Amino acid sequence: MQPTTRRGLDALTAAWADLHPGVTPIDARFGLSTVLGGAIDGVLAFPLEDHWLLVSYGLSELDDKETSVPEVSGSGFELTARVARDPRTVLPPQWMIQVINGVARSFVGGMDLSLGDWIVGAGALGGSDQAGPLTSVTIVADPELSRMDTANGVVHFWTLVGLTGPEGLAAQEAGTAEPLVAALRERSPLLITDPARPGLV
Repeated sequence: MQPTTRRGLDALTAAWADLHPGVTPIDARFGLSTVLGGAIDGVLAFPLEDHWLLVSYGLSELDDKETSVPEVSGSGFELTARVARDPRTVLPPQWMIQVINGVARSFVGGMDLSLGDWIVGAGALGGSDQAGPLTSVTIVADPELSRMDTANGVVHFWTLVGLTGPEGLAAQEAGTAEPLVAALRERSPLLITDPARPGLV
């Protein structure tokens, strides 16, 4: 029997809507039968003036409490990303939605994820030419909303930030992506992923 309300999802949606009043998100839902897999239920895509704000839902508990740790909702985190947007565009960047779901699917499959991690890929993010030279991502605390408390426990928000191929390799060689993130934050405090930006390396 499906619950009449989804208190976890309602709380998550309300928190982000409070930060961006008057902006109606596009709800990109997907399920077990889709090619995206079933790692998360979907992604909320907020069309902001100069970027898309993407927020996953499904790694935390969206309905009633089911896990045994009362202080933590589900996995304890959801993934976010911000992608540069032409104000004329009405559809969210599917390539980054693919990336979010791919990272979530890897986590559900047993890969450890933590703040400060980076994932180096061989091809364009999301397998799309729209990602340009971006092939890798690093994970940082969301610059707008790093955590929230819900009736099901705490939910942290971790942002995926796109890196170019050389930047991903530089993080791999240095054993940290922190210098890259610091440089990107100087350019964009919200850490907006922009395929057209100049590379750092």
